[in-house]
Amino acid sequence: RTLTGTADLVSKSATLVTSSATSVFAYDTLTPAGTIKAIALSNNMTAPAAGTANLRFLNLSPTSAVLSAVLTRTADGFGVATTGSTTFGNVAYVGSTTPNEATLSNFTNIPVGTYTLVYASGTTPVLSTTITIREGKAYSLVARGYAAGRPGTTTAQALGASLIMHNP
Repeated sequence: RTLTGTADLVSKSATLVTSSATSVFAYDTLTPAGTIKAIALSNNMTAPAAGTANLRFLNLSPTSAVLSAVLTRTADGFGVATTGSTTFGNVAYVGSTTPNEATLSNFTNIPVGTYTLVYASGTTPVLSTTITIREGKAYSLVARGYAAGRPGTTTAQALGASLIMHNP
């Protein structure tokens, strides 16, 4: 709802199943009607294999076009230096088409540890940060904010990464 509580900014219908977990993501910019979009994703909370976690990547940045999320593992779950990488390649902005919530709900199983995360547009890196993935957890990695070049974008609105843990 708006700050005054007089109008809904987003409305989403979702079927919730007993003993299940669902995440709702509001995204996009305000439409001329003054609303934003939302998706409801099913979270598979089945414990992953030992030494791993489940991760999905969502591109919720309306001005980023297609992004790749490249995760380069620098340390294992015990902090010991290691190598390896996982790439979520060429992921379009969720709102560029009608979102397939079943497909977006899927997780990828990855080894736990510390990763350098790079968002790339084509072959050009546009963001780099470090994330830590813990054993037995399920995460959504979310690209949010505006890509460089949008007029009037503040630092707080710039392209960023959020790592959301679904089972603390």
